[in-house]
Amino acid sequence: MATNMEVSSIGSDGFSAPFDSRDAENLVLSDGAGDEVASSDGTGDDSELRSSELGLRGLSVEFLRTAFLDKARDAGLDPATASFTEVEAAVFNPESAHRVCPRDGLSGCAYVDAVWQHEDEARGENTGAGEPSCLSVRRATHMLSYTWAYTLAPTVGSLEAFCARSHFCPPLMFIWLCCACVNQHRVRAELRAGKAVSTKDFLEMFGSRVAAIGNVLALFAPLRKPLYTKRVWCVFELHLASLLAARNQCTFHILLAPGDLVAFQKSIPEGKATIAIRETTASIDIETTQATVQADRDYILGLIREEGLGLPGFNEMVRADLQTLLTNEAERLLLEQYAGAPWTEAAASSWRHVVRLLRRNHLDDRALSLGSKGMKLQQVAIASGSYFPLQAGMELVMECGILEFFTGMEGCHQTLENALQACLGADLGGTNTEANLLNVLACADKQRSLFETQPRTRAAWRRSATRKLARCLLLMSKFRETNGFDACSIHIQRNASVNLGRVRTLELQERVRAGGQVLSEDFRKVNRHFENALELHRSKVEVEDLLPVSLCLGWGKLKLLEHDWAGAELWLSEGRKVGHLGHALHCPEHADMMTRLAEAQARRGKLDEALNSYVEALAIWDSLACQRCQTQAVEQSYRQQGSAPASASLLQEASFNLCPKAAEVERFERILRLRENLLCRRCLWISTRWC
Repeated sequence: MATNMEVSSIGSDGFSAPFDSRDAENLVLSDGAGDEVASSDGTGDDSELRSSELGLRGLSVEFLRTAFLDKARDAGLDPATASFTEVEAAVFNPESAHRVCPRDGLSGCAYVDAVWQHEDEARGENTGAGEPSCLSVRRATHMLSYTWAYTLAPTVGSLEAFCARSHFCPPLMFIWLCCACVNQHRVRAELRAGKAVSTKDFLEMFGSRVAAIGNVLALFAPLRKPLYTKRVWCVFELHLASLLAARNQCTFHILLAPGDLVAFQKSIPEGKATIAIRETTASIDIETTQATVQADRDYILGLIREEGLGLPGFNEMVRADLQTLLTNEAERLLLEQYAGAPWTEAAASSWRHVVRLLRRNHLDDRALSLGSKGMKLQQVAIASGSYFPLQAGMELVMECGILEFFTGMEGCHQTLENALQACLGADLGGTNTEANLLNVLACADKQRSLFETQPRTRAAWRRSATRKLARCLLLMSKFRETNGFDACSIHIQRNASVNLGRVRTLELQERVRAGGQVLSEDFRKVNRHFENALELHRSKVEVEDLLPVSLCLGWGKLKLLEHDWAGAELWLSEGRKVGHLGHALHCPEHADMMTRLAEAQARRGKLDEALNSYVEALAIWDSLACQRCQTQAVEQSYRQQGSAPASASLLQEASFNLCPKAAEVERFERILRLRENLLCRRCLWISTRWC
């Protein structure tokens, strides 16, 4: 049972079909409003077309920012503090209670119909069928996803801001919001009679309504701990609207309250936007959400469980959707702020942080485009003499080099080397910037060693990586002696220790493959690098800084090589937990970690747990698969590097470790066949960089 009094907008009156990809074709999105005639707005003997069109009426932004706020004040409400729940009771209900509903001919109508009738009467025109003559009501151009707990002024302010930046005229932008556009009198009557429309029916209405309106806006307020994420309908709306937008069946934008928007924009140059996004996405947990009607919540949670996605998997998908939306907003704010503005250190810092945000959200094409644009602007400013690159400018060059490295672009190593030379030329030697560049260059050297076929060349690249990491650690030790505690230097030193441990682990692996002997003392030396990294991590005070997954994975691999199965399981399990806390599950590094964890579990006789870990690894590879780029030759080359297992090697390893569960291996093999040869070059390159 659902109710339109639910504190949401879309789900409270209608939603799409279930989100299972198998049922994608069942999500019928008509050009009209489809099945709206069956909604709880009430349906009399009117035709489906007329009823559905009336159900798409919206209020203009001009009306909302003027007459609407005035009516709230006249009712004794303060728009700055009054919620939509209060305004529905004080304004919407009394003004619409005694008017005839044009949808069913009964007494009591939706507030949007009352506004239409009132303006027609004021003009001396009749209120019959046809297009309304009033200026405040028209067919909705946008649907607002929000919660009734939101206050009036910030909500209207966010709509005004969206109008301004999207070049909409407020009188010509019409908003569909459930508290005003759904006949709440019918909802209350049906609730009293126990005949409310079922949640399933509401879900089936959403697709047609979104298709008819075509644009969805989701309002998040406050940004750090949004009320939006506390309501089950809102979270479900976010996910389904994202799916529809991905299918090009609607546009989907996020709105921030005016105060949050300013604060978010100011946080970009300092890199704090990343923390804001993390805190916002971390607040999403469908299992802890609430609903006005418990049956609504139970139905939605049951729907998610039935589809096999599971509540944790659903949470991760929604967090990823929200993270992408907020990253889009950060990019928009950056381009808006610096359009035509002079290039400064603040501009370079902002550009660098947004490029990093895009990269971390796997939006590599956009990150490359934005980074390239920023580099050109910086080069023009340098050539004109209006800007001399300092730390932020060098870090932008470094970020672009890192991006080229992570996306497998040719020449990335040279870009990083150029950045290092520019850093030294700008008197930034011995600083965090130089140390960070050395750390990244060492990763690039390690990467090159993985793709070399000659043992001597592989060893040379590893030695090069070791030298750079040793230099990085020395710089940071001296820097800390001079400057005392510095979170950034500790972060760099920690990462360098992890990378040095991983390079040394590769050397031990090479020795084992060649049939050489590895002594316990060799293992102790490499373990010490990871121990140093852990000590450095624990010396930091930032609560939000999670234990690096790279540390857990690197240490786990070393323990596997050492045949310390319990130690390997301990660190790889810790890495998995960190991945869940940091919402960084859908990446090759996590897939590699789950595969290694499965090996450790199988070695310890935990076959059921090992199978689950293998399946989780496969699910991550599936999420990274690119069906448009089936490059078998690259995949074969990738397998030969001994890196994170692709489909064939993953099956071979699972079969070996799970031989007592032959039936499960056969099922696993069938799953694997569905995704053979789907990894694109970008996915493969990213995969191998973690090894």
